[in-house]
Amino acid sequence: MAGTNEKLEQGPGLLASLWRFRYPLLAAVVITGVIGYIVSSLQPPSYTASALIVLREERGTGLFSDATFAADPDQNVPQQANIAGSNDVMMRAAEKLGDIGAGELGDAVTVESDISLNQLTITADADTPERAAARANAVSDAYVSAARQQALRDVESASAVIDEQVGTLRETLEEQNRTLRRSPNDVVAQDRVRTVQDQLLALQTKVAEITADATAFGSGVRLREEASAPEVPTSPRPLRDAALSAVLAFVVGAVVAYWRAGLRRVIETRSDPGSVLDVPLLGEIPKFSRVGSGPSGLLPGSEASEAYEFVLSSIEFSLADIDGSSVLITSAAPGDGKTATALHLAVASARETRKVILVDTDVRVHGLTTLLRAEEHPGLVELAEGSVELDECIRRYRLSDTAQLAVVPSGEAPEDSTGLMRAPEFKRAIRSIRDAAELVILDSPPLLAVADATVLATQVDAIVLVVDSQTERDQLLKVRERLAFVQTPVVGYIYTRANIDRATKDGYAYGGAGNYTSGGRSGFSAFRGTPPKSDQEVPANGQAGRRPAPPR
Repeated sequence: MAGTNEKLEQGPGLLASLWRFRYPLLAAVVITGVIGYIVSSLQPPSYTASALIVLREERGTGLFSDATFAADPDQNVPQQANIAGSNDVMMRAAEKLGDIGAGELGDAVTVESDISLNQLTITADADTPERAAARANAVSDAYVSAARQQALRDVESASAVIDEQVGTLRETLEEQNRTLRRSPNDVVAQDRVRTVQDQLLALQTKVAEITADATAFGSGVRLREEASAPEVPTSPRPLRDAALSAVLAFVVGAVVAYWRAGLRRVIETRSDPGSVLDVPLLGEIPKFSRVGSGPSGLLPGSEASEAYEFVLSSIEFSLADIDGSSVLITSAAPGDGKTATALHLAVASARETRKVILVDTDVRVHGLTTLLRAEEHPGLVELAEGSVELDECIRRYRLSDTAQLAVVPSGEAPEDSTGLMRAPEFKRAIRSIRDAAELVILDSPPLLAVADATVLATQVDAIVLVVDSQTERDQLLKVRERLAFVQTPVVGYIYTRANIDRATKDGYAYGGAGNYTSGGRSGFSAFRGTPPKSDQEVPANGQAGRRPAPPR
C-alpha cells in the first residue's frame, strides 16, 4: 500500500502521461502538421546557389625567399571573407547585376570561411534559380576584382616605401661621388660609394621581386567554382515543415501532458482506490465496448453478466458478515457508472428469483427513474409523504418466466431533498422497503455533490463505492474524509472502466433529468423501449415490451 500511495503522490511518469492524453496529443500533432504543411505551401519559393573560392596557400608561395606576401591562413581566410562580404564588393556586384541594390544584395548573400580548406563559400538567395546563381557569381567576380586591386595597391605601397629609400641612397651616393672628385684617393669615400651602390642594387632587386610576386599571386585565388542554378527550391518545403511542426507539437504536447497529469492524478489500476480508501476491491467491470454495447451484454453467461454476478457475490458475502440486507451504491462524482452498476446488480440478483428491490434515491436527478421511463409513476417521495402505499410505488419488470425486477422510482422532486431524507417519515419509508425484500439496493447521488448520500448512508447496512478508472485521487481522499463520520461500514469498491464524460467532475448538475450523466450509455440499452403506461416487463432478450403485469 505504501508503494502505491507513493506512486499516486508522485503522479504518473512521462510515458504514462503521454498514454493518458494520447488522443488530444495525437490530434494536436496531426492538426499542427497539417497547418504547417498548408502555411508552408502558401509561402513564395526561394532558391539558394553557392559559389566556391579556393584561396592560394600564401605561406611559402613567394617566388623569392624573402617575399613579403607570406601570410597566416588563420588570419588571411577570415580577412578575405570580410572583404567578400564588404559593402565595396556588394556595390560592385549590384552594379553588375543592375536589378538589386547593394544593401538588399548584402541581405541576400552570406559568406562563410573554412580555414582548414582555405576556401570561401558565397551563398545567395533569390526567388528564381537563375537569379540566385547570378547573384552568387556576381559577388564572386566582384571579390576577385577587389582582391586583385587590393594586391596592386599593396605593391604600390611597398614600392613607394622602397622608392623613398632609393632616393635617400642616391643623395648619399651623389655626396660621396663629390667627395671622391675632390679627393680621388679617399679610401673611406670609395668604400662608402661601393656600399651605397650595393644597397641601391638590392632595393632595385627588391622592387623586381615584389612586382614578380604580385604578378604571380594576383588576386590570391587559386580556384573558382561558379554557382549553378538549383533544381529545387530551398523553401518552402511543405513535408519538412509539416514534420517539424508535428515534432514541435509533440514536444510541447508531451510537456503539457506531463504537467496536466501531475496536476490531475487519477486512478490508473484496479488496486489504486484501495490504497486511498483502505477498503477491499469487490470486483471489476470491463468497458461496455468490450462486452457488447447492445442488450446481449446483459444476457446470462455474457462477460458483462458474469462481471456483475461476481460483484454481487462479493457484496452478499460482505452483507452476510454484518448480517445486513441493504446496500447503498454511490460514487465520488457523476459519470462513474453507479446507476448502471446498481441496475445490473439488481438484475443479476433478481434472475436468481431472489426478492430484491431497486430504489432510486437520487430524487434530484431521477437518473434511474428516467432510464426506466417511470417519471410519472409514484415513487419514494410519495411513499415518504404518505400519499401512497409501498405496493403502489413498486414497478415490476419481467426478466424471464420466473424472474422479475422490482423498482421503486424516485417520484416527484421535493423542494428540500436533504430535509426530506432526514425526516422520520422518510426513514420509515426506507424501513418498509427493507422489510419487504431480501436485498435492497439503493442508487444514491454522488457523495461529493450534495449531502443526500451521507444522510442515506445512515439508513442502510452497507455502502459500496463505484470508482471509475479515471477518478481523481483527490476525489477519493474527499470521499474518505466525508465517510469518516458515517457509522455505516464501507464494505468495498467496484472498479469500472466505463468510458464516461467527466467534464462536470464534482459539480453534479442537479435540477432535472436532462442533466443526468451517471452510468455508461451503452449499458442501459436493454431497458429502453416504448414508455410504459402500466407495469413494463423486460424479457431475457433485453427488448422492452408491454405485457400484463405479474401478480403482486
